[in-house]
Amino acid sequence: MFDDDIRKLDQQSHRSLSALEAEIWAGVEARVREHRFSRLVYACQAAVLTLGLLTSVAAGAHIASAQNQQSAFNVFSTRGDLTPSSRLIGH
Repeated sequence: MFDDDIRKLDQQSHRSLSALEAEIWAGVEARVREHRFSRLVYACQAAVLTLGLLTSVAAGAHIASAQNQQSAFNVFSTRGDLTPSSRLIGH
């Protein structure tokens, strides 16, 4: 029954079924290669994003540690003569 269907398909088709298995395995190999390549691309993208995140965190920590002293010109400063509250009162 199954063999009859294959013979009918072989007679109707313009292609030879003798190379069908090789074509199928070639297609499987192509899909496996695409899958491996896409996993490699995703891994590279994740590495670049992680590196960017770590770099920005390190830069932010460095900038924050460098700005420990408050300036007298800071808007929210309560120590300086140039604070907005002292300028409004006139002291």
